Amino acid sequence: LGESLTLPQYAGVTLAVAAVGSFLLDKGSVREEDRKKALLGTLLVIGASLIRAGMGLSYKYGFNQGADPGGVALINSFFWIGGGLIYALVTGGFKEGVSKRLSLLSSVSGLLVAGIVFFMAQSLALAKASIVLPIAQMSFLGTLTLSAIFLKERLTFPKILGILCGIAAILLLSL
Repeated sequence: LGESLTLPQYAGVTLAVAAVGSFLLDKGSVREEDRKKALLGTLLVIGASLIRAGMGLSYKYGFNQGADPGGVALINSFFWIGGGLIYALVTGGFKEGVSKRLSLLSSVSGLLVAGIVFFMAQSLALAKASIVLPIAQMSFLGTLTLSAIFLKERLTFPKILGILCGIAAILLLSL
């Protein structure tokens, strides 16, 4: 993509890695069998992050070739719908029918995904992928904070350290 990083941005990437690493250090009061599940979950989320990075890079490449951000978001939405239907069929998601609650939660989730796609597409059309994508991948900072407030999840020292590293990373990446 022909992008280069400054020294502060390299430091930001390093702090972003440290932020994620700090969450791996957090053992908390988790039982051994739950740790094994958590390891699998961690590996799956790393895979998801790599796929999301690939999505962002493909967006940026497309925009460099003249693709319209609105068109990219529209085409992307068709794949979300198709992928969602396939997932529901494979996992038996329609066994109990579609309740009003499921419809509401799915609609809210769909709107949030649409927002993610729209804002990521717009930001990649305007800024370097090497800056936008690492910041976009650090949405865990908001998620962790909101889960502590609304779900009463415990904030441990490694998690707080991760939040601080993540905030510093975003600031350095923005320079």
